[in-house]
Amino acid sequence: MPTEKTVIVINGRGGAGKDTLCDFAAEIFRVRNFSSIDPIKELAAQAGWDGVKDDRSRKFLSDLKQLTTEYNDLPTKYLCERVRDFLASDDEILFVHIRECEQIKHFIAAAGGDVRVLTLLVRRGEARSYGNVSDDNVEDFDYDLIYENNLSLDEAKADFQSFLRAALLNNDGRINITKINAVSVEDSSPAPAKIDITKSAAENVQPTGTEKISADISSEVTPSKEAPPKSTKKYKWTIWDSIWDFITERLLQLIIILAGVFLVLAYPLSKYCFTRETVTITVTDKAIKRYDENDKYLVYTSGEVFEVTDALPILRFDSSDDYGRLTVGNTYVVKVCGWRIRMFSQYRNIIDVINQVE
Repeated sequence: MPTEKTVIVINGRGGAGKDTLCDFAAEIFRVRNFSSIDPIKELAAQAGWDGVKDDRSRKFLSDLKQLTTEYNDLPTKYLCERVRDFLASDDEILFVHIRECEQIKHFIAAAGGDVRVLTLLVRRGEARSYGNVSDDNVEDFDYDLIYENNLSLDEAKADFQSFLRAALLNNDGRINITKINAVSVEDSSPAPAKIDITKSAAENVQPTGTEKISADISSEVTPSKEAPPKSTKKYKWTIWDSIWDFITERLLQLIIILAGVFLVLAYPLSKYCFTRETVTITVTDKAIKRYDENDKYLVYTSGEVFEVTDALPILRFDSSDDYGRLTVGNTYVVKVCGWRIRMFSQYRNIIDVINQVE
């Protein structure tokens, strides 16, 4: 069991398994669990966020958190209140989730004088880019503890509990240890001291009078290649970012909509403006055909069947009058437009009766 109340700042990219590890810790310690994003989520919900954690939402939360941090330091104030509540309780561990490295430093400076604070980085699998500063820069900090969360769920439970016991029972102040399990991930930073986790929890954690860990800890640090310089990139939200996000994410939908509008407008314009033709016909028969409770006037000739229909694009609304002027057996000069498409029962439209041929 820990010798004192401990605040653990836990960090890692999305999907690293931080919440699951906190649940494992709660099975052997009295635990509280808060995040600097909690008050930001409440604000985001009021702005319409539906709670879905996709890349777009992660960036929105990251930008909103940056704004509130610059405005009144809301995330840190919120966490300091949770620390005060924790100190007044009988709980042993307070997990604090913070993504931004600068805010981790700020929180430790604000709350570290009242309570022991350790920082823990959780890794899982290969790193990927999320497109926001909160997720992409999580490793730009010198963490006290690093846990490679690459075991199966059943194995990770006992493994992380053993790891946490070893870390909390060290009374010499903040320690720098890296958990190496069956699936190791290459780390370009200097290799920290290691805890032998092949032993059982009881063998690996044996408190003495001063309650220091007696596990096999190697104090030698093996030097490796120099760590890459930490990112100095700072992101500041502007209204153009939101506009650009909207354009890029909705571009395909916008193209489809514009294409649909073009087709809807282009078809009637081409039909009534570019296919007009004056022809001479002899009416052999007339009929009224019903389509879905709508009547269509048909005019039969010796060579083709025509329709006489109103046409909004050319403001033609007197089709009934023209249909009545056409008499079976007579010959007329008429103006037509459109296409005869037999598959769709589509006819050319008589849009004007010019005169009767005697």
